[in-house]
Amino acid sequence: MTRRLDRHHLALLGTMIVAAMIRLAVCLVPRLNIDEGWSYDLCRNPWGQALWYLQKDRNPPAPYVLLKLWMSCGSHDEFRLRLPWFVLSVLAVYAVYLTVRRLFSPQVGLLAAALSSLTYLQWEYDTWMRGYVFLTCFSLLSTVCYLGVVERASARRGRWAAGYTLSTAVLLYGHYLGIFAVMAQGVMVFVHDPQEIWLRRRERLLWLLACWAGVVLLYLPWIPMLLQQMTRSSGRDLGAQGLPTKALLVALRFLPLVTGLDNALPLLGGASTWFAPSRVLLAVAVTAVYGALLVLGARSLRTRIMSFRLLLALLMPPLFLVALIALKLPELSRVRYYMPYIPFAGMLLGAGLLALPRRGRAVGVVLVALVVLVNLGVVASYLRGPFFRSADWLTPARFARAHQAQASVIVGFQNHMMHAFNYYYARDQVDYDISRLHYPCYHYAPGYRGLPEIHAWPEEFPNIMRRRLKGIQGVLLVLWYDAGSPVRGWFAQRFGMVDS
Repeated sequence: MTRRLDRHHLALLGTMIVAAMIRLAVCLVPRLNIDEGWSYDLCRNPWGQALWYLQKDRNPPAPYVLLKLWMSCGSHDEFRLRLPWFVLSVLAVYAVYLTVRRLFSPQVGLLAAALSSLTYLQWEYDTWMRGYVFLTCFSLLSTVCYLGVVERASARRGRWAAGYTLSTAVLLYGHYLGIFAVMAQGVMVFVHDPQEIWLRRRERLLWLLACWAGVVLLYLPWIPMLLQQMTRSSGRDLGAQGLPTKALLVALRFLPLVTGLDNALPLLGGASTWFAPSRVLLAVAVTAVYGALLVLGARSLRTRIMSFRLLLALLMPPLFLVALIALKLPELSRVRYYMPYIPFAGMLLGAGLLALPRRGRAVGVVLVALVVLVNLGVVASYLRGPFFRSADWLTPARFARAHQAQASVIVGFQNHMMHAFNYYYARDQVDYDISRLHYPCYHYAPGYRGLPEIHAWPEEFPNIMRRRLKGIQGVLLVLWYDAGSPVRGWFAQRFGMVDS
């Protein structure tokens, strides 16, 4: 028994080391994107101004509070800024193990944690300076604490209740999709338990009502900002029509994304777009093979009735999101929205591997080896290749800094692109007041950082810019990301600019 425990703990330690090494390595890759540039740009403002800008967006505040506090502690180097996300992303892998061990068994927990440690989708978005790691980590910690509150054999229920209240509040402050985990937990309160493994429904309802009341109290300060965000349509095409074909494609991509096998063909030099027939065929094959493994795992776990039902409830949101894509909101097809369900699907895949008959164990080894090899190949490509790295924002940033004394205007197209530029512009001179420069920007988003808000179609842009640039003296720096458009053509004709 002791030997088994030692092997088990060594396997868990090895999994955590692999997870930490992968995440540390990718954090060293300079890959600042426009969303992270927006996070940095917002957090350079005073607290009151940052919250004012945040209410014009559609994100809760926890990631930005963390980043702003961390930025005040020292250097703004990109790797250093990612360190809190690195810590939370490693903690998320351990939270996978804790959750699955409590739901099912330590063996299934190890397999699910191993998948989470390797899968590209999870380590990529968990290390973004955004709210995705809050969604992954705290939905799992909230579920662990929830089980501690509702299980009959919980001697420390008060501590579990405090942990559940706090972790759920942080989850909702971190990402709005966290509400799906809370809804799944709420549904389970009213489910009949024939084996009486959990507390009776009335008793656990009272405990959970107390916890949820605590969550509401902790969340009250943010509710006015949430209501203001809900009244804005920034970043949403509310007039869009549903796309059933895209919904079907997203559903077909779920298991390839969970396992990381959707990257197999690009690694081998094959098709890189998801509409390519070869990638669709790959998705069908992965869904058939690993879907059978998932069903086998589900069948093997049905003896744990309440745990199994909770897992199914936690896996329902992807189906809901796919339905919304088909009906009204195609923007929900972004793959990062499906990242937090990797651990829960990994539970079923791990259980399926353990449930394979003796004759099928060789097949199980091949399936596991395939997942490991493809994901390690993605890590190697990530570290060596240029595809994942950020654009060369440093060159224009150095140019702007070199001419900042003479510059009277910086013109940028697509305000979101300007966020990444601003990071490199301000990184080495944190106290420099960039707001004294005038920023006319071509964009459809709110005027973040007090920038002028210009809502215009490309054909309307020349007339607007003529008025804006009237009387401009000195250096004009132009950044554009819409090659071939009337915007670029107008600047080329007006100022004789060429690509560089």
